[in-house]
Amino acid sequence: MKPICLLGNPEDKQLVYLAWLSGREGLAVVWLDEACLGSAWDLSFCDDPYRWTLKSATYEHVQTDIQGIFVRFDPHISASEVFEQSSPEELFVLSERRTGLQHWLSLVRQPVINRPWAGRENAAKPFQMQQLADAGMEVPRWVVTNESTRAQSFLSSCTNGAVVKSCSGLRPKVKMAGEWIIERLQSGSSPVILQEYVSGREVRVHVVGERSFPAEVNSRDVDYRFSEEPTGYALTSLPSQIGHACVRDAQRAGLTLAGFDFRVSNEDKWFCLEMNPVPSFLPYELATGLPIAKAVLRELGRG
Repeated sequence: MKPICLLGNPEDKQLVYLAWLSGREGLAVVWLDEACLGSAWDLSFCDDPYRWTLKSATYEHVQTDIQGIFVRFDPHISASEVFEQSSPEELFVLSERRTGLQHWLSLVRQPVINRPWAGRENAAKPFQMQQLADAGMEVPRWVVTNESTRAQSFLSSCTNGAVVKSCSGLRPKVKMAGEWIIERLQSGSSPVILQEYVSGREVRVHVVGERSFPAEVNSRDVDYRFSEEPTGYALTSLPSQIGHACVRDAQRAGLTLAGFDFRVSNEDKWFCLEMNPVPSFLPYELATGLPIAKAVLRELGRG
């Protein structure tokens, strides 16, 4: 059987888990450690850009040998095998290497989870929220501003308060808005997103291909990703129309794997907060038994 490629940091827990599960499923794995490209393994192209070769001391694979590629780029990658400390030269090497890999992933004809261009609207949260609304999802009221008077007016209209988010795709901690954000805007600030807070429960929906996997998140914090207390996950039901909307939006964005965050109000109304194009599914699967990773391997096997 043809192997799959795992591209990224070999210490990434999701990649390790996929490699372990692949072994249980009888599927071979080719590790592509991004930090070792050019030293432990090489990627070369022929005159035809769709013909390429992966080569190391232990293997050599051409494009027809691979079933698919799963990608989790390390945001803190280094070139320590070449440079002893951070330098402009190291940054140049890292940028060139990442750009080259992204170009390759855009050309690969086998399934790639996910391609570099897929889900790029996540880099601009206001644009993404508009896309979610266009997909037929209910999005909590929001405003983008760096004007304190407009922010104060919006906050006054939110019965249950509002949260503060950044406009970019970076991963800041979501906080409840208060006087501190007004003072920050008055002193001069880049625009922020203020979004009406929805009281209720939190649900993460992972989409893999045509399937959706919902899990309820149990946390007392506004942003459970940064909680100092253990976060619980449990199986939950998902209205069919919400599941279909998530699948459609992921497909529109070119994503095979995506994570949608919802707040479900006390009146059982589903509000979509955002969509993550590089979701971490491992804690949800380990806590609930949802077969997300198996679904990922199935999609990679379509190659």
